[in-house]
Amino acid sequence: MHDPFAASRRLAQRVLIAQLGVSLIAALIAFAADQRWQIGLATIWGGTAVAVAHGVFALMQLRGGIANVPTLARRFFAAAAWKWVVLFGLFATGLSLDLSAPAMLAGLVVALITGIGALLRYG
Repeated sequence: MHDPFAASRRLAQRVLIAQLGVSLIAALIAFAADQRWQIGLATIWGGTAVAVAHGVFALMQLRGGIANVPTLARRFFAAAAWKWVVLFGLFATGLSLDLSAPAMLAGLVVALITGIGALLRYG
């Protein structure tokens, strides 16, 4: 049986893998530049927060199956809202753990840019 959502799941997986991979590379670069593991941890925390938030968005979008347009619109806006709740929640958690805000922002920006690039490349 043909699964109409298989391509979308593969796209979401590719984007998440790209975001996590580039976040790890950015964390290693940040650690090498500063020689403090806390900076590397904060960088990967910010990048992983973006990847987890995008994963939540993809799960919410793909779990309901085929539906009419109003249902798809509600699903999209709910998924987008939850994506931002998860992202800000993870970022706030990192701040409460005394992780470096600039390093977390660097990881966040790198992961966002990577996500856009992966969507353009694979989508």
